[in-house]
Amino acid sequence: MEQIGSLVPLLLFIALIAGCVWFTRRSARHREVQGEALHGTKGWLGFFLVSAFVLAPLIGVGTQLRTFSDVEARTPAVLELAGYVPYKAFCWCLLLGVIVWQVWMANRLRTRYEPESVAHAKLFLALSPFVLYLSDVGAGWAFLGVNAAGEEVGRTVRAFISSFLWYLYFMKSERVKNTYFGATQDANSGPFEPGRARVRKLKGPEQRREPVFADVPVHAAPASDPASATGEEGAQQVWWYAEGEHRSGPVSAAQLEQLVQAGTVSLNTLVWREGRLTWKPLQQIPELASGSGVAPLDVEPDFVRLDRLRERTAGTPLWVCAVILSVALVWFSLAFHLPERASLGYALGIGLGALLIPVVAVTIFSLWTAYPSQRKNLQVFVGCCTVLLAASGASSLSTRGYVERWFNKDNLSAEDFRSQANKCAQLRDLRCQESSWREYVRLRPDDSLGIARLGFVLNQRDKHEEAIVLLKKSMDLGAGAYDLFAYYADSHEKLGHTGDAIEWSYKALSVAPSLIDVRGRLASLLLKTHRPYEALSLLQAYDSQLEAKGMRPYFAAQRISIETAIDKAEPEKNEERMALRLPMYAGHFFAPVTLGPGKPKPFMVDTGASLTSLSEAMLRDSKAVYRVVDPRVQMTVADGRKVAAKGVVIESMKVGPFALKDVPAVVCTDCVSLLGQASLSKFDMQSVRAQGVDFLLLAQRGTPRLQPSNN
Repeated sequence: MEQIGSLVPLLLFIALIAGCVWFTRRSARHREVQGEALHGTKGWLGFFLVSAFVLAPLIGVGTQLRTFSDVEARTPAVLELAGYVPYKAFCWCLLLGVIVWQVWMANRLRTRYEPESVAHAKLFLALSPFVLYLSDVGAGWAFLGVNAAGEEVGRTVRAFISSFLWYLYFMKSERVKNTYFGATQDANSGPFEPGRARVRKLKGPEQRREPVFADVPVHAAPASDPASATGEEGAQQVWWYAEGEHRSGPVSAAQLEQLVQAGTVSLNTLVWREGRLTWKPLQQIPELASGSGVAPLDVEPDFVRLDRLRERTAGTPLWVCAVILSVALVWFSLAFHLPERASLGYALGIGLGALLIPVVAVTIFSLWTAYPSQRKNLQVFVGCCTVLLAASGASSLSTRGYVERWFNKDNLSAEDFRSQANKCAQLRDLRCQESSWREYVRLRPDDSLGIARLGFVLNQRDKHEEAIVLLKKSMDLGAGAYDLFAYYADSHEKLGHTGDAIEWSYKALSVAPSLIDVRGRLASLLLKTHRPYEALSLLQAYDSQLEAKGMRPYFAAQRISIETAIDKAEPEKNEERMALRLPMYAGHFFAPVTLGPGKPKPFMVDTGASLTSLSEAMLRDSKAVYRVVDPRVQMTVADGRKVAAKGVVIESMKVGPFALKDVPAVVCTDCVSLLGQASLSKFDMQSVRAQGVDFLLLAQRGTPRLQPSNN
């Protein structure tokens, strides 16, 4: 049920998208039957609708899922708060409401041929970031009693910037104006008033809407005013003219010429007729300027000029410059921002991501400008690459200290190089760290900390031979820390020095037992040297402490691998056939004990217990053969309680590689797994200390004694 519940938001999102697709297709079929069509909406509107219909909801749902998952993983206690579930439900409902609003707004833009659709879009773009921000902060305060205003500011600012760019586009773009403010009038609806476009409902297939972007002469119906429309004049074009905010008309071309000659209107007066894009000065319209008694201006129509500009192509020098700059930008990103030992996919992501900003800039420019051409787009790309190279180059070279080393190296002190190395560490630039620490060690050759830090960097750059020399020198100068031992062991492991790697891994764990990466690598090294039970004890000791605290075991998968290797191992190659070495963890020794045909389980070695003890569930799951010898036994557990148990004799049991027969034990419901004296008496025990760790050696009696190993 928990897994199904985690898929509910995804299923809701898929259902929402499916519903939107069904609604838009149904609306499109309905308008097609009515003969309605929206012209001039390719390009910018398609890009916006993909963002509004698909990308924005998907990003919103994904971000919300990631936010809640991160919070719950980082702070599990939040799940126990009384108001967390209502807060989470409110956030999902709020996001769903905003997505519905967004989809409805986008559908209006796609299907409604009216300026109110644009006004609604601008309202959504202006308000939605603040609605989400205020609602989220208010819900956090109401349900959880916390003030999350500061945590939500960054996300709100990013959302506001995106919405503001689209809002600015809707305000200024001529494409939006031409799409929604250039509709033609219905033949029976009377004179058309600019600025108040309407949806036409065409009933017959013979009627068609004129394209919005048409800027060619059309023959309009005569003016409805009978006083200004006679037979010959009624067939002429009908014009409107405007002086400032005052608009007059309709008038014919002849009447407009008379008004010009009378001085009522000037050649700069804005005029418009049905079918034209925008209002223009009278002198820029050839058919009016030619009949007004003045010479028309020697200018081509705007739509012809824009069409000519759109066809302009880029020359060879511009293409060469674009290719060189794009290659330089990708190289610079890979050289300064690619981590060491990164995968091929990550490197491709870094390289392509470097070109993302120029491509986005070209896309925005092509949507914004009225005449996007190949030449203009390539110029924008070249300019953006140049700016990025200059800004990123100056910032990277200055931040990483290359500029100072080139021009002021002789005046830099050891502290300057140390400070620069720390800055490079924050940027995860290993090459920069290495060069800075080398300069630091050159100036301070006896500083054990600086030598150790240089050794760490060399280890991360796979220069292990030099790293071993420097780390050994640092320890000879008196340095000692768990990370120093861990890096030293790792370099030995990478060079194939397994014995030294095991020794220094144990030393690192003696300082910091919680180093799970070191513990896991050490178990792999022990398995490589044919000591699987010691490796299993090393991992079981750590996992048993986690389980005692109610946490999940960390090394469950690696333990399964080691158990599988034990089953397939050849007995003569087992280095533990003479003695089993158990490392101490948290003050106790843990032995891998196998009951019957089951898998090894961790048993704590307890010399104070007379018998081996285990729980009823463990005995039942192991399927071991046993017999009950005393059904009623009073047993004292660790906290002093006396519990009912039963005495049994287990037919077969193994401690590490050593087999025991007829082992007496006690079993109860809450018994912990202890290896008592009844089983330990079969072994010779010896406590040794090596690599700063205490070990317990178990050698079965009757076998040759094995000398303690330092590894």
